[in-house]
Amino acid sequence: MDRKKRVTRFFGKHAAAYAPAGHSARQDLDRLISLLSPVGTESLLDVATAAGNTALAFAPLAGRVVGVDLTPEMGRQFAAQAEERGVNDADLLWT
Repeated sequence: MDRKKRVTRFFGKHAAAYAPAGHSARQDLDRLISLLSPVGTESLLDVATAAGNTALAFAPLAGRVVGVDLTPEMGRQFAAQAEERGVNDADLLWT
């Protein structure tokens, strides 16, 4: 099995755990936001976005936010998190 399929299979199995986990801790995101200091005109690309924790934290602050991930299951988590947070202006792409 090739690497992309292995990665997709592994993260697909664990996608639901990524919404509340990882670096979604608010203090980490607040620190990142503070360091980058968005003013509302930036374009943010979140590569390997998973459930979109970082992308969705920046969505209300940046001009455009795009999350990219390999795993369709992560895309579903991203969409669910965006809906739950009321974020309508973040895009997701997967390859």
